[in-house]
Amino acid sequence: MSPYGLPPAGVQGAWPGLLPGVWRQRLPALGPLPLGGAAYTVGVQLGAYALAALEAPGRERLLRGCSTNVDNLASGRWETLLSSALVVEEPLPLPYALLLVAVLGYAEYAYGAWWTAGVFLFGHVTATLLVYGALRGRAGPETRRALDVGTSYGFNAVLGALTSALPRGPVRTATRVGLLAAAAQPVLRRGRTFTDAGHLAALGIGVGLSLAFDYLSTRKTLKIG
Repeated sequence: MSPYGLPPAGVQGAWPGLLPGVWRQRLPALGPLPLGGAAYTVGVQLGAYALAALEAPGRERLLRGCSTNVDNLASGRWETLLSSALVVEEPLPLPYALLLVAVLGYAEYAYGAWWTAGVFLFGHVTATLLVYGALRGRAGPETRRALDVGTSYGFNAVLGALTSALPRGPVRTATRVGLLAAAAQPVLRRGRTFTDAGHLAALGIGVGLSLAFDYLSTRKTLKIG
């Protein structure tokens, strides 16, 4: 792990040989194009447009069948922990869709597709279970049946974990604090929803993972040294 939080140098191709050696040391290795995040976003978006074409009863039934609401999880429908990350209630707004592609794409570029998918799913599933645990004994009928689908928990987890790619020191710390503060604001306001708490939990999980990555990379560096 370099001081910049990126994987060790190893840039492939002819053009990096023209760069100064110190620049080459700071560039991550180039691999296959990071298209997994883009493919996921396009798939979710196409699915949203297909859902929009359905009649309201069928659309509602499908969304509720994929939702990780309290009733579904309490009845043992654990497959919704995966299906809920594959559908959205409405097509994603273009700015959010582009941001999702950018964050997932850079995570793939810096750390690889398996790392990105693992962090995304871990954050999505863990945040969902934390919200479920908090709501199970106290939620009213409407909340127990509420729709809970979408990409935002996984996105927040990857965003938090990706702070490890920032330069070590004040920049990395300030970014983590700023992201957590921004995610905490909706939770502190009146009219908050359980998804607001889920977003904060997912971001906290991602930041926690990034701290673990920092610790492991430091230990590895010390061991090698």
